[in-house]
Amino acid sequence: MHRGLLSVSLSVLVALLSACEKTGDKTPPQISRVYTQALHVHPSYEEKAGNTANYALYGKFEYRITDPQGVDDINRVVLSNRNNGLEYTFIQRSNGRLILETYDPALNVFGNTIANPQDSTRIDLQNWIMTANDLSLYSTSRRVTFALPDGDMPSTEGFVYTPDYAGDGPGEDGIPAMELMTIADNNLVFTEDTMTQTFRIEFQTTDARAKNYALWFYTLNPGVTPVTIVKHDSPSIASNPIVFGQNTTLTLPWSEIDYDAGVQFLEGVHIVLLDEPVESELVNDRKWFSYVGVSEFVELP
Repeated sequence: MHRGLLSVSLSVLVALLSACEKTGDKTPPQISRVYTQALHVHPSYEEKAGNTANYALYGKFEYRITDPQGVDDINRVVLSNRNNGLEYTFIQRSNGRLILETYDPALNVFGNTIANPQDSTRIDLQNWIMTANDLSLYSTSRRVTFALPDGDMPSTEGFVYTPDYAGDGPGEDGIPAMELMTIADNNLVFTEDTMTQTFRIEFQTTDARAKNYALWFYTLNPGVTPVTIVKHDSPSIASNPIVFGQNTTLTLPWSEIDYDAGVQFLEGVHIVLLDEPVESELVNDRKWFSYVGVSEFVELP
């Protein structure tokens, strides 16, 4: 009887130790360069779909985690700020499974988005640390700094802020987020010509940092549904660049818009302002924009 109990106890102990056993590899996961983006969105981005617009300013990240034993050996990835105490869990495990926000397995590229629950009108640029550990709890850390417009690194600049920021002296060590244009202030126009099968889009930005733009199209029935993005380097947009101080007028052929055959109507658009991009080291031929401003939602009249 006692031998049987002892045998069972030893078996359970061995099983538990095996379940917690380290993989034997002492090489921690490695964190690539982390690309950052200050994303400024008009409240209509959320409100058009019936959602509450709790935040106008977001921080976006794109990065790669490499591990000798592959992604399945990653245990946890955390972003923290040593100044304000904020901490965000980017990757974690639940019941043995990885919980991710976005991940492209073909490129091994992760993506995450944050907002500031302490102050929705600002995000600190500096003093961020990303830490990754594996199943053996070997870990590595990398400093993360939000880039300035055009991909430059900050020196004295401490945070990015929206027009609603109410702190002291935003001009001293803060940098404004990219302009989000409105119909009233920026003369936003969105019309269509069914005879020529084109859209006409007009706007005038007051932000000299806006060097490029893109279009996010939506359909309104049934519901407000994102349909497609016309990128900054599409032929028509590339032929009609932003000239600061002047009205930008774009005639966009329907044939240049790539969307599912089941979509019959494009009925609304966000005009998205972009800074000068940097070349991504993570993905060949990918441009990364550090400052983005999403306009008020403009519907076809």
